[in-house]
Amino acid sequence: MAPLRLDHPVRPASDLVVLDALAALPDDGKALVPLSRWKSEREGLIAGGFAGGVWLESGEGPEDWGPTLVADLAVLPVIGLRFPRFTDGRGYSVARLLRDRFGYRHELRALGGIGLDQVTLLARCGIDAVDSEVPLAPLAVSAVLDRLRHVYQHASDGRSALWASRAAASAQVEDGLA
Repeated sequence: MAPLRLDHPVRPASDLVVLDALAALPDDGKALVPLSRWKSEREGLIAGGFAGGVWLESGEGPEDWGPTLVADLAVLPVIGLRFPRFTDGRGYSVARLLRDRFGYRHELRALGGIGLDQVTLLARCGIDAVDSEVPLAPLAVSAVLDRLRHVYQHASDGRSALWASRAAASAQVEDGLA
């Protein structure tokens, strides 16, 4: 199944091959390489026409990235976050860190056995694409994303919390009465 962007409407994401540390780079250079490979082969990858991004293993947080990855966040078009198991939520935290602390504005892609019940939380954490080992139907993903109209906390998806919307509406009413 092709990776999906979590936009409205849900649409296919760029097709990047997820490589391990030893796999050959495709001719077009469109791939996601593991952080370890990026750190050790960065210069050669860039010189060889690399047109992809980096994927992070679950549990690889800022202390593992090193200054090279942090400096490259502005130019990497995709960062993949591995979700090895349904119960492993570290990728959600890393997504929030990348969006909110490090200002990453390009595509964050969830990789692994992603299920429909995870899609809304992935989007709330700032992940905008899913490359799931489990086939996900675009219409089902859209339906899941549309189901949650109101949110109760601020998150990385830019949606306003319900309480903030109500407070703003109340302030507008009060301004109109004054």
